[in-house]
Parts: sequence; C-alpha cells; structure tokens
Amino acid sequence: MNSEAISPVDGRYRGEAEPLAAFFSEGSFFRERFDVELAYLRLLIALGVAPRLALPRVRFDLVRVRKLEAELGHDVKAVEVHLRGQLEASGSKRLAPYVHLGLTSEDTNSLAFARLLAAALEDVLVPEYSGLALDLADLARREARTPMLARTHGRPAVPTTFGKEMAVFAVRLAERTSSLKALRPMATGLRCSANHPVIPCPTLIFSRPMTSGWGFFEARRTSSSSSTR
Repeated sequence: MNSEAISPVDGRYRGEAEPLAAFFSEGSFFRERFDVELAYLRLLIALGVAPRLALPRVRFDLVRVRKLEAELGHDVKAVEVHLRGQLEASGSKRLAPYVHLGLTSEDTNSLAFARLLAAALEDVLVPEYSGLALDLADLARREARTPMLARTHGRPAVPTTFGKEMAVFAVRLAERTSSLKALRPMATGLRCSANHPVIPCPTLIFSRPMTSGWGFFEARRTSSSSSTR
C-alpha cells in the first residue's frame, strides 16, 4: 500500500481500483485525447477539408507529450504538437496544419472523457457489478432458511433470514447495474462560438456530438460559405 498517496483510491484501495487505471489515469487521458485528435483529422479528410491523403501510422509517446507540456504549459496543446510532429516525421507534412483545426481544448477533453467513461462502463464497471449481483443472488438462495435477528434503529426487531437480506442487496444492485448499462455518456462535442472559424468550399458547421460509433462528431455541409454562428 502506498502510504504517500493523496487519495485512498490510489493508496489503500489501489488493488481494487487497478482495472480502472486504464481508463481514468492521467496517462490514459492523454492517450485518448491523442486518439480524438486523430479521429477528428480523419473526419476532415473524409469531408474534403484536409487534403485527401492516407494517414500514416502514428505512435503516441507519453514521455514526449510530458516534455512538450512542460515547455508549452498546456496539456492539450502538447497533444496537438505531438501529433503534428508525428505526421511531419512520417512524411505527411501537408496534413499537420489541420490537426485541431477549429477545436477548443474543451472539445478534445469532453470527447475523450466521454469515450473513456463509456469504455470503463462496458469493460469494467458493468461486468463487475453484474457479477457481484449474481454472487449475492446465489448467496441469498443458499441462505434462504438461515435465521437471523433483524434490527430497527439499532434495536432488536422481528426475525428475518440472512438470505432474504442478501436478496434485497442483490435486487438493488441489479437495478442499478441495469441503469448503468443504459447510460450513454454525453460530451459537449464541437462547440460553435463567436470565434469559430468559417471553412469555405463548403462551410462546415459543427453542432451537437454524435454518440454512436467512434466519432461523437456531427458535421453537415451547407450551401453558403459566408455564415457563422
């Protein structure tokens, strides 16, 4: 146990929380922002805003991003500069200027947070809670006839069974797990403001995010290149 940890999550309970590190650690957040920026660049290429060139294979380097952040004093900018550098080093210099085009830091952050939360729910939280609910239900069946003294306000009350009390927890956990399964994390997505760029031929208007597939992005073409919002 790390006695120097600020939070019990990274100290006393690190073992139990370890599976979540792949989704909620700072390193994971940096990597996800890198992937969001890359996905956005693919969108610009598909829409014809960026040159229609094949994206090269790029490699995320957390150590390099940390060094850039120390130099620039900005975490998202460090991710942006890192991706541009990867593109230039891979012979795709023409694509580099389109990285992060028109985005704000919050665009990148919110999309990354939403994707990480969705992945954590699907890969860790829902399976773990579902398994625990099944274990409690099994325990409730085995102990259905095991008597125990119930209490109310800390005082002895009518008898119950240990199985019945465990069944209450099993049902409650199953209900909440079902709610988690239906949860769809929301991201603010690409936000328009007074300083949002106008991209001609055609103009792109980015509105609320899409929550299906990779993107969280919604883009549509308009016939006018003179409007902005």
